[in-house]
Amino acid sequence: TTAAVNIVRAPEKDYTHGTVILQLKDEAFLDEEIQAVSKELGEVYTLASIQKWRKPNRTRDARMETYSQYMFTLQESIKKHRSTLGETRTIGMEDWGSWVADEQKACLVKQVTLYYGSYWTDRGLVLTDTPGVNSIHGRHTNVAFDHLRQSDAIFYVTYFNHAFSDADERFIQQLSRANEEFEQNKLYFLINAADLARDENERRQVVNHVR
Repeated sequence: TTAAVNIVRAPEKDYTHGTVILQLKDEAFLDEEIQAVSKELGEVYTLASIQKWRKPNRTRDARMETYSQYMFTLQESIKKHRSTLGETRTIGMEDWGSWVADEQKACLVKQVTLYYGSYWTDRGLVLTDTPGVNSIHGRHTNVAFDHLRQSDAIFYVTYFNHAFSDADERFIQQLSRANEEFEQNKLYFLINAADLARDENERRQVVNHVR
């Protein structure tokens, strides 16, 4: 979901296999998010005034289009679902898909916890997927760092066809400094979609670039 924290952990007494807990953003969280996104657009809007915002017919670049589209999605979602803000819902996996597939629902999700029995979770492993460094605004990067500090191992996923962007580099520099404070190195890099390489030489070039 859009910039949500996703957690997978073992079932518990009150949360059986396949139970999903959805924590929706509250008004204060959304107000801060709207202010941050509108600032990137060179405007000033809040939760109270977002319905007055009008989506421009065109934007100057892809980055601004991303912010504009997200602002529009928030506007439409709040119009339809304002009464649900701040709720915590318990649903099944069969209903989870609609929250992931529908962007107007997904943009309101703050955190998802899936209770799922598997080889790893039954042995105590908790998997946490945080917002990436290219998420819609800086708060998401802060959310990622909060979870990283509590982790025993950090897997940083970058993509083969645009491996190690400028945003990746800035984030990793911060992460590396944090990693130095840990008793042992717990940072690992994963290059996703490496099978897109035309040959082994190209694959090695990308691996060396990331290193």
